[in-house]
Amino acid sequence: MSLQYRSRIVGDEQMILRSSIGAVLVLLSACSPVYRTNYSFVPPEDPRGQACVFQCQTVKLQCEQLEKSENDRCVDRAEYDYDRCEARNDRRREDKQDYCYRSYCPGPNFDRCEDQYRSCYQSCGGTVNAHTQCVSFCEDAPDSPRGSR
Repeated sequence: MSLQYRSRIVGDEQMILRSSIGAVLVLLSACSPVYRTNYSFVPPEDPRGQACVFQCQTVKLQCEQLEKSENDRCVDRAEYDYDRCEARNDRRREDKQDYCYRSYCPGPNFDRCEDQYRSCYQSCGGTVNAHTQCVSFCEDAPDSPRGSR
């Protein structure tokens, strides 16, 4: 058995071992408690603070529109790239060895917009209260996760 062949076998075994360990970790984490944080808002009492909060809402809507627009561009680009790949394959039908994949677009991430909104709301004099609770796999789970606000 050549050294090159043996090293490939060892490499394959290491890859299988790493994949197995990764799968076990994913399964174990699937049983961990899942927490969700909800927020309640107490608006500022003065008119200037209320006007400020209105501006925060406007900025939040713009942020969400930007996130959606960026996601739409990602989806359009993925579709365009996939169609181009398929067209190349159609022209070379005899050796159809190229596989076409659609790029993954994770969807809009509104978390950044929500974080900015809460920060803006507080800077306007409003109060933001966080309420963290377990929503699944809650048996023997503490009321709130460590490090939560």
